[in-house]
Amino acid sequence: MTTPVSYAFVGVAVLGPVLARPVAKLLGIPLRMRGLSGELATRNATRNPKRTARTAASLMIGVGLVGFFTVFAASAKTSMAGSLETEFTGTHVVQAGATDNSAGLSPDLAGELSSTPGVDAVTQARISPAVVDGSSTDAFLAFDAGSVHEMVALGSVDGDLASLGADGIAVSAETAAEEGWDIGSAVPVVLPSGDTTFTVEAIYTSGTDWVGDMFVDLDGLRANGDELDYRVYVSGDEAAINSIADGYASADVLDKDAFIEVVSSEIDTMLGMFYALLFLAIVIALLGIANTLAVSILERTRELGLLRAVGMSRSQLRSTVRWESIIVAVFGSLLGLASGTFFGWAVVRALADEGIDTLTVPVGSLLIVTGIAAFAGAMAAVLPARRAARLDVLKALVME
Repeated sequence: MTTPVSYAFVGVAVLGPVLARPVAKLLGIPLRMRGLSGELATRNATRNPKRTARTAASLMIGVGLVGFFTVFAASAKTSMAGSLETEFTGTHVVQAGATDNSAGLSPDLAGELSSTPGVDAVTQARISPAVVDGSSTDAFLAFDAGSVHEMVALGSVDGDLASLGADGIAVSAETAAEEGWDIGSAVPVVLPSGDTTFTVEAIYTSGTDWVGDMFVDLDGLRANGDELDYRVYVSGDEAAINSIADGYASADVLDKDAFIEVVSSEIDTMLGMFYALLFLAIVIALLGIANTLAVSILERTRELGLLRAVGMSRSQLRSTVRWESIIVAVFGSLLGLASGTFFGWAVVRALADEGIDTLTVPVGSLLIVTGIAAFAGAMAAVLPARRAARLDVLKALVME
């Protein structure tokens, strides 16, 4: 199935031959300082831009996807950190490490925290799968409606959160506009325990990173059999919070910095899986570079023999092939990183309303990717370069 991403990659690949010659010349500027080998490598990469672009295309796709995921992950971390500072007004998050109620927190924990000196405010959070007005979600949220505003900056609130009760629901202003809901609108919801209908009692303008696009009161899920908290948001002294949480084996108390580290580690774990898969694609791309170089050497046998005949050493010839491979690899990497950064920007723009609204380009990580690609390009040229250096000069000169 075709997608905008595939169309974009095809477009960049089509432009590849146009970009190959000027970019290869630019990359070759520092190589010319290394003498004849760098000069010849640059000329070889620029004299057939179509071949250079085709060879770099597969590497471009692999590096492009790596660049996209790297930019997206960095943007997600930055956005989450910003949201933590601007929308979360508590001091700590107590969680059990699960978001599906398979390992939740006892509601007694929140009760004890509420009555503990040094703890200023507490709100419980629960979660359940549901089908809301025909749309399935794994994260239908419930909060203590009477205290959630003490932990999360909900912006301007139209209606009354305290009136949610067992059959009321609060929705974000954007969701209300999209669905055509207003105060008093009925929202059909299918929970694991059965069908129910909630009435819109409040509409809020911010805080969706923490309370989602909609939420109900704890009573709304309690009436449907959900009794465990998956998080408890707390504002207060850490020692006082820990004195209570220590009595619950599943409770993990996180301050803001620790919470960001947990979220970042989850993103990094997901990113690692993508990197492992994309590594295989990049290996295949490098094999393509090696094969193209091998064919190129076969086509240029007489030319290489002439260079050896006029005094070019074996080491210079090997260097020429290696530098040409590096130019192709870096060219493909630059195209890939440009494409990946563009896709990252586009996704951040598309998900701005979901909380990922700050584009972050991790320049250091992308430079490392480029460096790895250049090194891999040099490794891909080892065998072709060795073969070129071992050519018999006399036989090469008489080849047609």
